[in-house]
Amino acid sequence: MIILALTTDKIQVNLGEAATTELPCYASFRDRTSTTFTADRSSLTTNDTTPIDLVASPAASTQRIIDFISIFNSDNVNHTVSVLFNDNGTSRIIRSVVLAPSEA
Repeated sequence: MIILALTTDKIQVNLGEAATTELPCYASFRDRTSTTFTADRSSLTTNDTTPIDLVASPAASTQRIIDFISIFNSDNVNHTVSVLFNDNGTSRIIRSVVLAPSEA
């Protein structure tokens, strides 16, 4: 589980190299406020070596609780995939892996 607690927190996905076929990415999360609890999801594809915002920042007074992230290599070559925690412009790698074709 990953918690985004500030309006400047977000989760990004970045490839280490250009892709012939961009990789599909999926995340499911819950937004929690003092009075509500709402489930949501995000579904995007990578953008070569430009980071994408897979899970956007939460609204004010909201905690975004990320339950699941999936990235599937639909390309025909290996890709280095990094999942980043972006804290107001400062990115930290949460996980970096090399995915072979058809791996998630």
